[in-house]
Amino acid sequence: MNAPMITRNRLRAVALLLFPALALAHHAATMFDGTRTVTLSGTVKTFEWTNPHVWLWVNVIDDKGVVTPWGIETANLSMARRLGMDRNSFKPGDRITLTFNPLKDGREGGRFRKAVFADGHVIDFSPPGVVAPDPNAQ
Repeated sequence: MNAPMITRNRLRAVALLLFPALALAHHAATMFDGTRTVTLSGTVKTFEWTNPHVWLWVNVIDDKGVVTPWGIETANLSMARRLGMDRNSFKPGDRITLTFNPLKDGREGGRFRKAVFADGHVIDFSPPGVVAPDPNAQ
């Protein structure tokens, strides 16, 4: 007698019903400071078109000439596509000005909001109608 075959989708559905916290766990954005934005200019080091989130690594040179890589998390693949990004959006060597929500712990990273390229084109994930607070405002 053959047991009914459990499909992957059914197994995922059962797991989501039994463990809803696990389904939401990787979508938490608590590590980012959503009340602040940072804008930096740099050169694209790598662009990782991967799940669960697309990553952008940018080399930023400070006023002393020290190069620091910044890791910027973007959206998942389907959301990134809907917002106008694709696997060829960033190439190593591209000069960009990047706006992002910084990590709360002060490390060099954040959540992507916008990139402006040297040629002027823009990829903008900022929520419509939302103006980020000025980080220099008192």
